[in-house]
Amino acid sequence: MYAGKCPKCETSVTITFRGVSAKKHGGMGNIPAVAYSCSRCDTILGVDTDPIALKNDIVNAIKRR
Repeated sequence: MYAGKCPKCETSVTITFRGVSAKKHGGMGNIPAVAYSCSRCDTILGVDTDPIALKNDIVNAIKRR
């Protein structure tokens, strides 16, 4: 199995993640997101929507109906 390398520190990547807030396109409101970072040098390797927050939003919307 091949382990990826961090583009900054060039060590094998062990990813950490933390919650962040991202702006929606057009700047109208924020959405919960997750930033994936190198655990050694803290370089951000990617950002995506927070799947847990998205799931909770769906469950809460269903409960309100």
